[in-house]
Amino acid sequence: MRIFDLAATDGRLARLKLMRDKQLAHFAVYETEGGPTYVDLYEFAKLTASIWEDLAYGAQDIMIEMELQMKAYRRSNEDFWSAFLAAAEAKPRA
Repeated sequence: MRIFDLAATDGRLARLKLMRDKQLAHFAVYETEGGPTYVDLYEFAKLTASIWEDLAYGAQDIMIEMELQMKAYRRSNEDFWSAFLAAAEAKPRA
């Protein structure tokens, strides 16, 4: 229960809900400062995924640890974006 309470009181969730309820649903534009960031969304999703990971572990479900999966995703992300970053860095700046 502690981890569910932690997720329910997480400030990122409040900002994400506010954006969803007040901004995206009506304007599809976020207009106020202090709104959620992609990092907030990512970190909160990671927290909720870890809850399910703990539940699966408690149910003796066999699975790969989330952090191992995240390392593979990060490597894939870096490989994907590296071509774009290299091209952007090689481009002369005006």
